[in-house]
Amino acid sequence: QLRFLRSQAHNAKDAAHRLVRHFETKLELWGADKLTKNITIDDFDDEMKQLFFDGGSMQLLPCRDTSGRAITLSWEKYQRQFF
Repeated sequence: QLRFLRSQAHNAKDAAHRLVRHFETKLELWGADKLTKNITIDDFDDEMKQLFFDGGSMQLLPCRDTSGRAITLSWEKYQRQFF
């Protein structure tokens, strides 16, 4: 995928290593059945969803960075009192 190549300044060898690490981590966290699928909130179990939603806020911004990647904004729950 191009995102791995772009993230390594078009160095194919480094991009290949990053791609392999990505799939090794995904396999470890989600198992073989999710290896080739995009992970969504529906893949989280109830406990993970609760941790995710109770732990703070996260928002996907409508713009992308200069490499075309999605940008997320997050803050801790305890910081909400200051906004």
